[in-house]
Amino acid sequence: MSQLFKIKPLLLLVFLASLFIVEACKKDDDTDSDQIQLLSFGPSPVLRGGDLRFIGTNLDKVTSIVLANNVEVNTFKSKTAGELVIVVPEATVNGKVVLKTPQGDIQAKTELKISEPITITSFSPAAARPGAVISIEGTYLNLIKEVIFTNKKVVKDSAFISHTKEKIEVKVPDDAKTGIIIISNGEADPILVESATELVVTLPTVTQVSPTPVKAGTALTIEGTDLDLTREVTFTGGSKVTSFTSISGTQLVLNVPADAKDGPVKLSVASLEEVTSTATVVMSVPTINTISPAPAKTGGTVTVSGVDLDLVTRVTFGGDKVGAIQSTSATELTVNVPADAQDGSVTFSTAAGKTVTSNASLTMVKPTIGTISPTDIQVNNVLTITGNDKTHDRHYFAHRYSGEQRADDYRQRPRHRFQSTIHGRYGSTGTQRQPDRTDRERTRWNAVRPDTPDREQRRRRDFRHIAHHPGFHFRNRHLHARQRTAR
Repeated sequence: MSQLFKIKPLLLLVFLASLFIVEACKKDDDTDSDQIQLLSFGPSPVLRGGDLRFIGTNLDKVTSIVLANNVEVNTFKSKTAGELVIVVPEATVNGKVVLKTPQGDIQAKTELKISEPITITSFSPAAARPGAVISIEGTYLNLIKEVIFTNKKVVKDSAFISHTKEKIEVKVPDDAKTGIIIISNGEADPILVESATELVVTLPTVTQVSPTPVKAGTALTIEGTDLDLTREVTFTGGSKVTSFTSISGTQLVLNVPADAKDGPVKLSVASLEEVTSTATVVMSVPTINTISPAPAKTGGTVTVSGVDLDLVTRVTFGGDKVGAIQSTSATELTVNVPADAQDGSVTFSTAAGKTVTSNASLTMVKPTIGTISPTDIQVNNVLTITGNDKTHDRHYFAHRYSGEQRADDYRQRPRHRFQSTIHGRYGSTGTQRQPDRTDRERTRWNAVRPDTPDREQRRRRDFRHIAHHPGFHFRNRHLHARQRTAR
């Protein structure tokens, strides 16, 4: 009984204490309910002209809101104890926000960020030459630090012709290309705004080239529009010209390279864009009138007359043998005839890769065999051949005998007579050949066995002495007569 009595006073004490705590909390709540508090605001960043909301308690007691740059707003779109809504003025910039209240100023812990509605509404003209000025119109362009053209060509705001909130005037770079225009605020993490359409950057056009044909080394005239934008002209074949005789918007004059070839020309501008002409360049070729002397001697020279012969860089004779050019002018050309040249047309080539062929075939002088003596000869003895144009030099003829023995130890070498020592076996035949190894001049004979009676040797000997080449035939009738007599 005594224990129960002791417990009841303790419970009474706890109850009284709890009543005190509840009353104290109630007084605190009454005090906090009058406090003006800012819990949050947004959105941030916010557009100028857009709504900005403030969340808190007792906000209906706020008298005004001061934004950065001392922009004060005291007109509210809506106002309650828990929320304030204002319209962001156009003059607002990034910065702190302060709420004015009867209880004092409340400053937001974070800055308000402004989202700039930068736009491009248009630009003009739609097509422009490099170096021309274009106008870009839009909103908040005063925040723009760079205008970027296609080909990554950047123009800084320091180079703008004019710069306002609504318009930028800027010059088109010389090396800009056709494409969209981009504007940037220049920040590390920039705002980039692109144009809806492309700016067309003007290129040259070619309407005509003259004269046609044109001789290498002479003037070519190109006509068209905006030709003064040209920095380089490339001919078919790869020859490039960067220095011009004259240049204007409608005409360009330049000298044609020696190795230019037939075909269109390409005009390059500062942006490295190329324009190919529809008109084509046709290169001149030489005109061949005469070649003298004709027939010509191998190892000698011929003189060619004609027109534009100074274009010739190579002369090819029959047998695809190339002669060395000795002198040249527009009307005359002197060239060496190769020692192994053959009958045929002569082809003249130019640096442009073009060729022209003589109308008539040029024949080579053929030697005429008169006599061969002695007709009976022992091996290792001297054989004498007479005639016309036998030897222009030591190597005009090669003499070979059966067994591929060569005789080249000439004793005498005038134009009409030479001697050589016969090498080989008795009963062998001898052959004369030109250096091209064709038997165009050929004479046969037999080597005599020293111990064989002359009459018996004649019966076994071939007495034919024949010179063969196209258009030439010689037969030693006297030796045939001797052959018949011997039999």
